[in-house]
Amino acid sequence: MIIVVLYFQMLTGSALLEFVKTNAASPKDELMKMAGYSFETEDGKTRYKQQDFMNALLSAQGIVLTPPKTARGVGRQLSYKTSVMKNGNATVGKAYFEKAAASPGDSFTIEVSDKKIVLKPIK
Repeated sequence: MIIVVLYFQMLTGSALLEFVKTNAASPKDELMKMAGYSFETEDGKTRYKQQDFMNALLSAQGIVLTPPKTARGVGRQLSYKTSVMKNGNATVGKAYFEKAAASPGDSFTIEVSDKKIVLKPIK
């Protein structure tokens, strides 16, 4: 038994647009396969790189989608809020301590007043 494996180079730009226009009647999975946006898994199943295919199509049409930038560049913004859990504990996240330049092993005093809890570093 001879197994023939065909590898298609991923089409991009005007070549991809022309290919899609020429083969517009074909099913989407066939288009992706023939344009090089698929691969075979170890168990013989075909997987399609649909996101890459759609991004390449958009890029070929001059539309480039970039992920939105956050204020810090990565991750979520700090909410400066926490809540008390059922067991009475309140969690303060790592990002808040990084922002305060605290490192593991640093100690804090806890000041409690009306509706306010303040952590002050011990120097």
